[in-house]
Amino acid sequence: MAGNNKKLREIEWVLDSGASHHMTPCLSLLKAVQKIDKPLYVTVPIGSAILVESMGYIDLNKNIKLENVLFVPQFSRNLISMHKLARDSNCILTHDENHCVLQD
Repeated sequence: MAGNNKKLREIEWVLDSGASHHMTPCLSLLKAVQKIDKPLYVTVPIGSAILVESMGYIDLNKNIKLENVLFVPQFSRNLISMHKLARDSNCILTHDENHCVLQD
């Protein structure tokens, strides 16, 4: 069962309209992992700040590459910043409570 939870955690992503960065608790998903020179903290919904020490990129599929994804092992889910995705992909995101469409 634990193996299934880990695998699900690697493939499941949450779109977040309030996130400033893409984040993952799964180091195995990241490519070209680099240590972050300057201290960088992310604030979680309960208000505490977590130190981020490394980042990399993730190929979601052949067309979508998430750059500068922060490795945050304390997170329980992968997080996509909707703002960063739209800006970096030079696309428009439209969404409602059930769907999200990325348009170029």
